Amino acid sequence: MLKKIVLAGLLGVASSGLATEASSQQKFVLSAYAPYAHWMISQGMEQWAKDVDSATQGRVKVEVLKTPLGKPETHYDMARDGITDIAVTVPGYTAGRFILSEVSAIPNVGDTGRGLSVALWRMYAKYPEMQKEYADTKLLGIWTTSPFLFYNSKQPIQKMDDFKGLKIRSPGGVTSDILTAIGAVPVTQPAGKAYELISTGVLDGVVFPKETIVPFKLDKILKYATIVPGGISATSIVTVMNPAKFNALSKQDQDAIMSVSGERLSQLIGPLWDKYGDAGIDALKASGGQVSTASPELAKQISAVSEKAVEGWFKDAKEKRGVDGNKLLAEFRAEVKKVESTPTN
Repeated sequence: MLKKIVLAGLLGVASSGLATEASSQQKFVLSAYAPYAHWMISQGMEQWAKDVDSATQGRVKVEVLKTPLGKPETHYDMARDGITDIAVTVPGYTAGRFILSEVSAIPNVGDTGRGLSVALWRMYAKYPEMQKEYADTKLLGIWTTSPFLFYNSKQPIQKMDDFKGLKIRSPGGVTSDILTAIGAVPVTQPAGKAYELISTGVLDGVVFPKETIVPFKLDKILKYATIVPGGISATSIVTVMNPAKFNALSKQDQDAIMSVSGERLSQLIGPLWDKYGDAGIDALKASGGQVSTASPELAKQISAVSEKAVEGWFKDAKEKRGVDGNKLLAEFRAEVKKVESTPTN
């Protein structure tokens, strides 16, 4: 009888320990604006979730949802309000709220997703004013797409007049200003609606990174791609967490999560945009599409017109955020160049 009592006690202690371990494990859900099939989510964010698991020694688990919890443009506020624990979203979907990270949308800054992404995180880390824009969430990472090129279903782009009147899907913000300046008609819509709007004739094209037409199945309905050296623009993307959920974690787990986030997350996602870049071009060609590079004269004209278009951004940076936009842009360009000249590990 004594042996049974002792054994029962030991089993009780063991069960209690297991229960304590299980109860101490934190589980969070991540909802993304982009479809799960996009490699940025199914590969990039899934890898980050594994990194979080490893860094916290299994104390923090992140489930990347296969189906988003809401519309793309609502994702930031969903994380802020706790509808989702973590969100991946495009700041530009809510115009006027995240002015300073729009520096990534200015044309002719860099040629790689890695350079733009790492440099943008470094600007965020350096500028308190940019950090303040995301103060109602916990920003875990910020990166960009690779530079945009111009896709359309109507005609090859050989001169500035060819842009006129084309209705083009835009992520909003500075990119819309640039499209307006070159003569196109920007239509701000989530990327996931591009196929429906182009296939029904509502839109004529998109400004997208090279690879993006494949996961959004646009390679068979778009006919022309125009590459502009230095890029027409690029979209910033963020991973944000509900602040109460993050603050409830132990300091040890907070530090562990940030050790695989921040610049390391930019180093994870940014190069993937470059890795998959040629897939979009190859798919368009395979479907009979035409790919051209803007002539030096056309590229110069696009750059000149675009510089005037972003004057509004410089004004907003100064008047609404108290930041010298010229200084921020110069530092961003220099950082992009520095990253792009440094070999990957």
